[in-house]
Amino acid sequence: NNNDVVGGKYAGDNIIYACNDTKEVTFSISAIDSNKDHVSVVATNLPSGAILNILHNNTDTPDLSFRWPLAGVANGTYSFYVDYTDDACPISSKQTVAYTIIVVSPFTFDYKVDFPTRCYNKAYLNLMVANGATPKDITITLNGNYKVKEFRDSSAGKTFFADSFIVGNYRIDISSPNLPCSSSYTFAVVDSGRYPFPPEYDNINLCTNDNSVNIPIKSKFNTPIYWYNIDGTKLSSAPVYDTKMPKTYYYLVTQQVGACESITDTFKIIIHKTPEVEIINNKPVICLGDNLLMQAKGADTYEWLPADKVAKADDGNFYTKIMQPSTYQVLGRTFYGCIDTASVTYNNIQQCCSYYYPSAFTPNNDGRNDGFRVSVFGNTSEYLLSIYNRWGELVFTTNDAKKYWDGTYKGKTCDIGTYYYRVKGICLTGPKEEQAGEFLLIR
Repeated sequence: NNNDVVGGKYAGDNIIYACNDTKEVTFSISAIDSNKDHVSVVATNLPSGAILNILHNNTDTPDLSFRWPLAGVANGTYSFYVDYTDDACPISSKQTVAYTIIVVSPFTFDYKVDFPTRCYNKAYLNLMVANGATPKDITITLNGNYKVKEFRDSSAGKTFFADSFIVGNYRIDISSPNLPCSSSYTFAVVDSGRYPFPPEYDNINLCTNDNSVNIPIKSKFNTPIYWYNIDGTKLSSAPVYDTKMPKTYYYLVTQQVGACESITDTFKIIIHKTPEVEIINNKPVICLGDNLLMQAKGADTYEWLPADKVAKADDGNFYTKIMQPSTYQVLGRTFYGCIDTASVTYNNIQQCCSYYYPSAFTPNNDGRNDGFRVSVFGNTSEYLLSIYNRWGELVFTTNDAKKYWDGTYKGKTCDIGTYYYRVKGICLTGPKEEQAGEFLLIR
């Protein structure tokens, strides 16, 4: 009788499942001979402690009543056998029927957090359901009302599955159509692990003897920052440092996000050496009107003052024109903003203005005396050099005292011999110069 099993669940084929925490399992068997023959019933291999009562034995309707207390019974498969023999004439028949009770533990559940939330992602869990019977019906509910997973596993043995879960309280219900007992467990997913991002801020760069700046004690989430020595020893407060000498301080830093402390990052406080700036202009004589190259060393970038007297040329260099006694200051900066200054005063300005007249030149491209010009020592407000050949033809002219004649005319090489020059100039200091003469072109 499939309907009167108590303490167990009929699974078909005379198989009954029972949980080992059940007090007892009982069921009845009704044997009916359709030919109205008398049936003799004999049971063998009953489990220890089981009782099989047989009523109306040797009649055409024997009844069997099975009772088995399960206290102390180990899990396992237990089978007993019943022989049914009728008294049919002239030939009797015998049938042996096996009855099986499978005793199992109730479903159990366990899980392991493979990857915690780190207060940033879902947690990744590996879950396991064991014991009970197959198939297993598994339902997972979040916060008492939201069903997040439901499935049936028809494979034998333990059930393993993995999934991602948000933070919350969960209940897992496990049952089987072949088992009278079901199981429910609760578990919680909480924020844990190392938050995957350290605090966001820049290292501190200062110069020797600068005032110290405050080290941050809050993250952008307005939650605490934790400081550690580079060996991992936790500090009770933000690091303390001084700027008396060049040095680099190394610390480890984390931030608190929710329940999670973040991964560490290395934080540096770099005290940079203050530059020692030196002006290296070394022209021995300063003439009125000189266009002087201003140079310094010891820093990465330079700023010259007064700005209205020093100009930056296309070549990137700084120049000033000396027209009166002046003092210049340079501010030298490193890439980290460390500053030093130096100054120079030009007050011994010579009233230079003299002319030098060469007597020959050799334009043979040997790098020596390849051009002819009337050299001016000093500076001029006006200058004109004209060169003529023996027939009085103008072959070269310039108003730039630094330019020279290379011994060609209209792209052709001029003959060796005597050539003539004429110079007119006015010095910045006032004196005028006007001279004419001759020189030799030698090859």
